[in-house]
Amino acid sequence: MKKNLFYLFALICSMSLFTACSSDDDDNNNDLTLEQVIDEQLVGTYAGTFDITSNGMSLGSDIAQDVILTKSSANALKLEVKNLAISEELVLDISLEPCTVVEANGLYTFEGSQTVSVGTLGTFPVTVGGAFTDGNVAMDITVLQVPMLNQVDVTFEGSKK
Repeated sequence: MKKNLFYLFALICSMSLFTACSSDDDDNNNDLTLEQVIDEQLVGTYAGTFDITSNGMSLGSDIAQDVILTKSSANALKLEVKNLAISEELVLDISLEPCTVVEANGLYTFEGSQTVSVGTLGTFPVTVGGAFTDGNVAMDITVLQVPMLNQVDVTFEGSKK
């Protein structure tokens, strides 16, 4: 009987030799600071399409356009869209800075607002909000107080070049 208990004890002790801790070879994204994620993963040029609506009417869809995101500060981006044609008279060059980036549960989102000058038409309040997933960005841009249109809603979906 003592011999059987000894073998059982030896078996239990030997099983601990085969257990292991979790792998230390994980992807190091969890160790990156927000500033490093912005520098290494979010900054860049995104090619995609815009859909533009106002008062429930489409002003344009699948408009091919690039969005440029550059670093503004440790936790913010600068968003630039050049020559976005909402109508023949309304062509926007949007430059919003800062767009503050936040992380929640591995998802990076950003938002910002500013007034944008559009040639002789004046200045308009613009807000933007978006999210990044796997090298792609989706964002909503709202331009307010546009003459005859009131509010213009712009959506963009694109992938990093």
